[in-house]
Amino acid sequence: MIEFTKLRQPCDTLSVYGPGIQSAVYDARVKAGDALSPRWGLGGFYASVVQPGVVRAGDPISLLDMAV
Repeated sequence: MIEFTKLRQPCDTLSVYGPGIQSAVYDARVKAGDALSPRWGLGGFYASVVQPGVVRAGDPISLLDMAV
């Protein structure tokens, strides 16, 4: 089981794709915590392992809590 702990701001590695790419995936709505933003999650997430195990393509996922 994996718990997503917070949004991750895109790193400077994306700069090779052109100036302003970070703001294209991490805009003001995302920074404000708006989970309905079309850019929500594009920068990635930090996560922690709650219960170790094997995850395979096609495994089901469940949203347990959407506390922002």
